[in-house]
Amino acid sequence: MEKNTKPEDGNLIHLNGPGLLPSRIINDFKKNLFSKTALEEGWKRCLERFEKLINTYPAYLWELNGEPSSFFIYKEWNRKVEILWCHQLNKYFPKEIFIRPALENLLEAMEEDLHAERITSQFPSWSKIIGVDLLSMGLPWLGFRRFDVELMTVRISNKNSPDKPEIPEGIDVRRWADSRKLEAAELMCRVGDNYMDYINMTPEECLVSIDEIYSAALSKMAFNEADELVGFITSNEKGWIGQIFVREDYQRKGLGAYFISDLIHRLVEKKINRISLAVLSDNPSAKGLYQKFGFSSVGSNPMWAWLAST
Repeated sequence: MEKNTKPEDGNLIHLNGPGLLPSRIINDFKKNLFSKTALEEGWKRCLERFEKLINTYPAYLWELNGEPSSFFIYKEWNRKVEILWCHQLNKYFPKEIFIRPALENLLEAMEEDLHAERITSQFPSWSKIIGVDLLSMGLPWLGFRRFDVELMTVRISNKNSPDKPEIPEGIDVRRWADSRKLEAAELMCRVGDNYMDYINMTPEECLVSIDEIYSAALSKMAFNEADELVGFITSNEKGWIGQIFVREDYQRKGLGAYFISDLIHRLVEKKINRISLAVLSDNPSAKGLYQKFGFSSVGSNPMWAWLAST
């Protein structure tokens, strides 16, 4: 720590556009990444996302002694803000002492500059690659609520594939139809989970979430006899399940189990040997369903949410 450096004596600067972060702090992050990431695949994926973000979104920069000490990349829409990435110079240690004043000023600025009514972040999911979870050092003291997300995975093959699934009675399962994707987003929003309910996630946001994951060739929809969408599953070509949602009055009828079993068979045919997904730790019914198919937890990460109304 530099002499006479007080954590609270900083200055927050709004970089209201992409590509404006100083090269010094960018290079410090890269150096930190390369020194802490054991697997080359991990740091390459992390670096690719980082470089995409700094060239796409604006940021806030926290200065100490006239030099950049930390930054926060964010995106904003309709008074909703998501912190996408952050970093603090390695020389400022202990890190939590220096990150908290920066986060306090960041929260105040996002309220005043961006009129934020909601601030969220899933950035801590990268902490295992980067080596430090800066946000979790400061957000609990600022009124953010924590939601723990478990990563679950299972190896699949012809030898351990479940029996061929039977479609529940009165249900018509079809290939994914983009023409009915908005209905899927509305169903996702209506069924939700504790995190989605807390932040009051909109159908438009659910639509974005679906678009980030799904492969139309691997995703499916289920309809009742009135041609109403009652459930869907999305997956990408790498075996990552994005969403499984079933309408409340059609739950516990075997539709979720059908979706998973059917997807396993189709992914095995494509020579995919692993399926993964993320689920809230406080969702025992969903976790129980996945465990029946051999899924096990391989780690967890926090998501953070702050609401102006609370």
